[in-house]
Amino acid sequence: MPEQIVQPKLLGARVKRREDPRFLTGQGSYVDDIVRPAMLHAAFLRSPIAHAKITSIDAEAARALEGVHAVLTGEDLAEHCRPIVADSLFEGWQTSEWPPLARDRVRFVGEAVAMIVADDRYLAEDALEFVAVEYEPLAVLASIDDALATNAAPLHEGWTHNSYLQRGFKLGDPDRAFAEADGVIEVELRSSRSSGMPLECRGVIAEFDRGQEQLTLWSSCQVPHLLRTGLADHLDLPEHRIRVIAPDVGGGFGIKAMLYPEELAVATAARVIGRPVKWIEDRQEHLLAAMHAREHRHRVAVAYTAEGRVTGLRATIHVDCGA
Repeated sequence: MPEQIVQPKLLGARVKRREDPRFLTGQGSYVDDIVRPAMLHAAFLRSPIAHAKITSIDAEAARALEGVHAVLTGEDLAEHCRPIVADSLFEGWQTSEWPPLARDRVRFVGEAVAMIVADDRYLAEDALEFVAVEYEPLAVLASIDDALATNAAPLHEGWTHNSYLQRGFKLGDPDRAFAEADGVIEVELRSSRSSGMPLECRGVIAEFDRGQEQLTLWSSCQVPHLLRTGLADHLDLPEHRIRVIAPDVGGGFGIKAMLYPEELAVATAARVIGRPVKWIEDRQEHLLAAMHAREHRHRVAVAYTAEGRVTGLRATIHVDCGA
């Protein structure tokens, strides 16, 4: 009689972590630990202005530096890569586009404007100083009220106002509840933007095999399968020709659960240049350009009886999604 195989019971059990030995002995492998043959390094020039038109970019001096292999702008990447689109099926949704590198306009401090690819990160950082960008400043919408003002210019092309989406909900008979209430309390509640601040900032390495038409991308990412789909959609490559590898990830908290412009830019650079390209985000870049939790403002009115029973609630909620 064959020996019966007993399946282990995991529900409610104390399951031993398999990854601890390599972490505790310093054997973890993160994106910045990975070195590929003939690998180059990228750095991004970021806008110091919150809202402006880009009138010119002069990168000839940077391109002439020894050890610099490419200086890419939004116009260069537009030939190979589509912008990230924020879209939804909700009625009334206004769609926006986020190019890998800003083309004609920047919309927040820290938005990437140009990309240097060089022999090492130090040279790439130094070469950024040789790129001259001229901006024509535009009105800055620094608060929810600024953005919703009737005279505020729409932040994105084709928009009629500065809300991605406006929705309303009504249940029961709130008008009667407030009319018959013994008392009403009104409060304004705010929560500011915040960042998950993982110990490991974002990082990506892209390597493109021209012979096989295949892209391999290492990313400090929480959602490698979704990232692969996003890369395929924006780079015009079928998913079966893209491999996304997420090595050990030093924290994410949602910040690393989406497609970013830098991943598209690095992948495109590797494809154009024909050599692997690495970019490791520094802490200042993370604070400027990685996703933040959204700012909320809730204006709430509560109707209640003399016994303290809540009978009605009205709330006007604004959520600031940034640029």
